[in-house]
Amino acid sequence: MKKYFVLLVSIIIGMSHISAQTNNGLVFWLSGNKSLKDASGQNVKIQGNPLHRATDPLGNEGKAYVFDYSAKNPTHFLKTDLDISPKQYPELTITLWIKPSNTNSRAEVIVQGETKEGRGLGIAYKDNTPCWAAHMGKNDDLKEGRVTAQWHFLAVIYHQAAEKAWLVVNDEVFSGRTAIRPTSSSDNTLTIGKFEGQISDLRVYNRMLTLDELNELAGKPIKATAADFSFKIRRDFKKERKEKELRQLDSLPLRIVYVKELAVYDTTEGKNIVTYLHKGDTLRLLRRTSEYGIFEYANHQVGRNSLNTLIKKTYPSGQSSLSAFFTHGLQNGVDYTSWRFWVVILLLGLGLFFLYKYFVRIDAYLIYKGQHRKVESARKGDTEPLQAPIVTYLRRIFPIQRFRRWTFLIGFVAAATLFLGALIDGSELEWFINGGFTLFPGEDYHGFTYFLWAMTMGVMLLFFLMIVESFVSAGLVWGFIRIIFITVINVLLMIVALFAAIAVLLIVVAVIAFLFFGSALKSSLNQNYRCNKCGNIIPDGGRCPYCG
Repeated sequence: MKKYFVLLVSIIIGMSHISAQTNNGLVFWLSGNKSLKDASGQNVKIQGNPLHRATDPLGNEGKAYVFDYSAKNPTHFLKTDLDISPKQYPELTITLWIKPSNTNSRAEVIVQGETKEGRGLGIAYKDNTPCWAAHMGKNDDLKEGRVTAQWHFLAVIYHQAAEKAWLVVNDEVFSGRTAIRPTSSSDNTLTIGKFEGQISDLRVYNRMLTLDELNELAGKPIKATAADFSFKIRRDFKKERKEKELRQLDSLPLRIVYVKELAVYDTTEGKNIVTYLHKGDTLRLLRRTSEYGIFEYANHQVGRNSLNTLIKKTYPSGQSSLSAFFTHGLQNGVDYTSWRFWVVILLLGLGLFFLYKYFVRIDAYLIYKGQHRKVESARKGDTEPLQAPIVTYLRRIFPIQRFRRWTFLIGFVAAATLFLGALIDGSELEWFINGGFTLFPGEDYHGFTYFLWAMTMGVMLLFFLMIVESFVSAGLVWGFIRIIFITVINVLLMIVALFAAIAVLLIVVAVIAFLFFGSALKSSLNQNYRCNKCGNIIPDGGRCPYCG
């Protein structure tokens, strides 16, 4: 008897421990109380008619809320002052019981603000079938599980650092990828119930729930293991670079100004500019916060500026100015508004034009030097006849005489990769360039990353074929010279083609904006008015031809 009593006490203690754990991190809970105030203390605002109560899945009367959001009741939903964005909660779990009464239309059950580009849950169609849809930011919704007019246990789990989300539908688990840069909403409210049906026991946690906790809330085992909820945090190369720059700033406080002018702000509020430092001037970092640095400059004067400015516009005294030119140029990008920059691009384009024009002659000369050799006779002083060109299998694959400029594809493909990557998903391109590329796609590769990987592998393959062709066609020495020559051309081609595409894009946007605002301005200037005396319609600013 004593054994059974100890066992019963252990079970009770274990269950209470699980329940306590389940309440850990709870930031919102619609528990079915009469006051319509969640158990976490958040204030729930009622929009439209008061909600009716119904019986929850366990048979408890009044513990479920009935929603009737439709064209007849467009304001029949709940709102609460809760921000569930990734910035507020990098990890988040939403659980609820839900019973739709209309399974044949799209709906928003839970949404941040008024749009579905944040986190949340809704009903959408997948292959003409209504499914539960977990919102993934700007990425496509995770649509899984058929929607029926029965009670469903749902859970949506987010882990922003891993860029991953899980959708639990009853006892099944699905996973997908969230957006890298989630949409930031200015509306820090949570909208609940823009659908027709019932909701019970809605909870929001500021962490990932464990499988045991989900099993407890679901009331039955979920068909999953801990491995189904495993994740790999994607390396943040941008953050790592910033931390490295800060460590360098601390270890090498003596800095040299890189730009033409560097503003020095006062040390009190940092709003007033005291003076300017110029290129080549030195400063010494005295101390810093997480946002700005206090430094000493000429005649032991003290000023401050942001850490970002000090990192981008100065370099340590031990670094050469040439090295600073390349590192700052690559990291800080380019100034599209500077006419000098576009003049440089234009000059590079002209140089590339002449290289393209005379490429066949130069390339033929390099191959000629590699395929023929002149041997002088020490006795007679005459020269041996030139040997016949070497015909190789590679020359049959790449008939140079037919398509001499095929190597220009290297620069074009590289430029297209950078341009399309920046245009479609700049943050993904930044991650890919900063170290995300691997020879074989890994777990971090999703969707658009495969396109970047394929284009990069195409560039590498073309470059490899160019190297092989150069050595086979022109020999070791002249083949190496040919490789350098073609590489320089393709680097210039990549730069010119990339910024030419950017220039075209800027011109197109400017023309569209000019046409739009121009037509709007023209219509506003050409408005007609009614004469106050005779009542006839006259143009703006004109004299009435009827009454003068």
